[in-house]
Amino acid sequence: MRKTKKTWVDNFPDLTASLVACVIGLLVGFLVLVVTNPENSIKGFKALLTGAVSGGFTDFGNVIVYAGIYILCGLSVGFAGKTGVFNIGLSGQFIIGGVAALYVGIMWTWLPPGIHCLVAVIAGLLAGLGWSSTIGFLRAFFNISEIVVGILLNYIGVYLANMIILDKFYDSYANRSQAVQSSALIPTLGMEKIFPGTGADITFFVAILLAIVIHVILNKTTFGYEIRTCGFNKDAGIYSGINAKKNVILSMAIAGALPGLAGAMFYLSSSHNYIQIVDSAPAIPMRGIVVSLVAMGSPIGIILSAIFIAYITVSGLDMQLYGYVPEIVDVVTSVIIYCTAFVILIKKAISTILRKSHDLNEG
Repeated sequence: MRKTKKTWVDNFPDLTASLVACVIGLLVGFLVLVVTNPENSIKGFKALLTGAVSGGFTDFGNVIVYAGIYILCGLSVGFAGKTGVFNIGLSGQFIIGGVAALYVGIMWTWLPPGIHCLVAVIAGLLAGLGWSSTIGFLRAFFNISEIVVGILLNYIGVYLANMIILDKFYDSYANRSQAVQSSALIPTLGMEKIFPGTGADITFFVAILLAIVIHVILNKTTFGYEIRTCGFNKDAGIYSGINAKKNVILSMAIAGALPGLAGAMFYLSSSHNYIQIVDSAPAIPMRGIVVSLVAMGSPIGIILSAIFIAYITVSGLDMQLYGYVPEIVDVVTSVIIYCTAFVILIKKAISTILRKSHDLNEG
């Protein structure tokens, strides 16, 4: 059998494709700045590139805070995607995890310091896990679209969280949840001294550790192999003896536990983040979809992607100094996503053309 020689395109790593997409996205974003406000376009673009470091450790501390949450939510989307399921219910899982953690952090004052924080975090993780298991169950046994169920559960989660807060720990003066007991706050390990005023804590490091763990699970374990097999070809997986329904439920449960953990660590932060009584789902966890898409679902790539998205999110705030609205960052990230898909398509097209050309030359 004749072996087809690999072209340079075959060896073109996904990481490089994502980097190219990010660069193209930034350039297109610059063109948007030129069109909307040509006089300050260069200053605005410079702010986008340097804003997160221009303010010293304080601004970069905000990058770390956002990146930790984005990594956890990005891992959720990427992990579910390996099974062929799209987890769009991040906001619901995040808010349910957050309110469960707050309940323990505010109401269970009898717990000793250290244990109090751990129990609150576990409560948030389990709440997110249980919330998303519903999506996996309905998809596995009734073939109900996980997208429809996820969107519905996002809104149900918001109203359920509001109901629990209003009944148990409501601050009527500020229209939000009460402050968490100090014994339940996430440890900072001295990061508040390095990044003062940002609320930086161990969330970022926990997220990186979980990314490594998930990478190992997906690539080095039987469970990960079964998940990836079902994602590539469900029928082939079933034919080979894999319990596809079980894997869908388990993958969605794990995928939901991650935003639940993110919500717990976000609202238990030393920066005292509160749950406001509003009718809209939190937007922060939805950035996990962007992070996962840019990283193409790779757990290690999600770390880098989350840092990048967090960086331009924080830097984008400085663009307001030059007359730009914060939503311009959303435009740039949207362009990056489109460019990611575009680069992949180009890579595959060139690879096909070069292979055919190579075969014709050999023939």
